[in-house]
Amino acid sequence: MMISESGHFKVKKERDTKILEEKKQTPHWSHFSLQKQVMLQDTSNTSRSQERVQRGWWSAVPLEPTRLAVSLCPTPLMRAKSIAACVLVTVLGAASPAHGFLLGALAPRHSARGLRGGAVALDMQVRRVLVTGANKGIGLATAEKLLCDFPDCHVLLGARSAARGEAAVRDLLAKHPSAAGRVDLLELDVSSDESVSRAADKVAATFGTEPAPLWGIINNAGIGFGYSLSETLATNSYGPHRVTAAMLPLIEPKGGRIVNIASASGPMFVSRVSGEWRRVFTDEDVSWAEIEKTMQEALNGAFEGDPYGFSKACLNAYTRWLAKQHPNLVVNSCSPGWINTDLTKGMGASNPPSKGAPVPADLVMGEPKGPGFYFGSDGVRSPLDCYRGPGDPPYLGD
Repeated sequence: MMISESGHFKVKKERDTKILEEKKQTPHWSHFSLQKQVMLQDTSNTSRSQERVQRGWWSAVPLEPTRLAVSLCPTPLMRAKSIAACVLVTVLGAASPAHGFLLGALAPRHSARGLRGGAVALDMQVRRVLVTGANKGIGLATAEKLLCDFPDCHVLLGARSAARGEAAVRDLLAKHPSAAGRVDLLELDVSSDESVSRAADKVAATFGTEPAPLWGIINNAGIGFGYSLSETLATNSYGPHRVTAAMLPLIEPKGGRIVNIASASGPMFVSRVSGEWRRVFTDEDVSWAEIEKTMQEALNGAFEGDPYGFSKACLNAYTRWLAKQHPNLVVNSCSPGWINTDLTKGMGASNPPSKGAPVPADLVMGEPKGPGFYFGSDGVRSPLDCYRGPGDPPYLGD
């Protein structure tokens, strides 16, 4: 569904406001984090819960929250404690709402938001990720992988067309019903300042600004071969810069992620240039002013070659600069590989979009890497000035 004040989120906001007001009437409610506590569902359901306990205490245990809580525990002992906590909260909560609430506050504090079931609800703190160009191809496959592999991930599916974006959300939910409540459409055109600014305002208005509503961004939207240099740079190079600049105030300031989807075409382009341009594309101390000057020189006629490869070389240089500017963030770029999408149609690519999703998903949700590095489609660090194939030794330079 689309983020708008008139749809789902308006109802959600009204519901959350009502819950907050009800909590304020509860003695000592402020002693528990509303974002992290394991709390009792509406106490009006107590009689129904008691009936379930009379039928058998196991029938009252919320299966989906329990499964999710268990999946987030790294050790068998923690998983056992998590199951026990869910059972105890359910049984005692049915017998006494006060007991259930107090015990719930002491239970393992996992993170997933909006997942409710049985007599209790785990109000989860999510990691929200914006994926641009996510209504099809690699972007859609990446959104799907995030939803399937990371129970604490909430995906904002960025799409230029609201209709195509809504269709993509519907397809994801039909395929993965458990993702309900964890994927929403955010309409934005990365080549438009106005569109990106409007999208950033919607994110802030819908999810607030404290704490930061975004864990990360995957700048995936792009165009391929056959476009003019101006069109290609507007989307592939200026697009990620535009989106990042607008969303930066909304990203988790300590450890938040930015992943720019580049291409092996970038290093291959750099391998064919020399002089000042080569320095700009490989210098770890490059400035945005130097990158932009290079793009303007190309637009003014000092360019021969492939606009696509040039745009991705600029994107890699921008990634390196951005990582230097924001050392508390984890900023990297990667190649998804030679994937069969609209961008490569008729060019011999045979890998499905799902093959291009693991590396960007890992960079945004996994252990921090880099920052400021370019990774190949196999997830291994690669050079900026020549092609490194999957399975080749990693790049170990500066």
